Amino acid sequence: MTGHALDRLVEKGIKATKHDVVSTVYNAEIIEYRIVHNARFNSIDERVILRSKAVVNGSFNLNVVFSLTNKRIITVWNNHVKDLHSTLDWSIYSADMKVVGA
Repeated sequence: MTGHALDRLVEKGIKATKHDVVSTVYNAEIIEYRIVHNARFNSIDERVILRSKAVVNGSFNLNVVFSLTNKRIITVWNNHVKDLHSTLDWSIYSADMKVVGA
């Protein structure tokens, strides 16, 4: 896990252990796949957003951005179990991109 991911747990008040976060990588639905260009290092990073099937903090699913390139958890957040992406801003996606689960 990156330091940023650990910080986000605290900042967002997410009551999840490191084990919960890592478990999400192995037991989750893939919500999105994206290739990110890192200008600072002039490199490409393949990432997936994963949504846990488990419920945390009462009624939320844990979401994790996982780098396939570096094998690291980049960041985390919660989404309410009933949030099915109806408020997703489609303008940030290219027309040929498939967002799974939306």
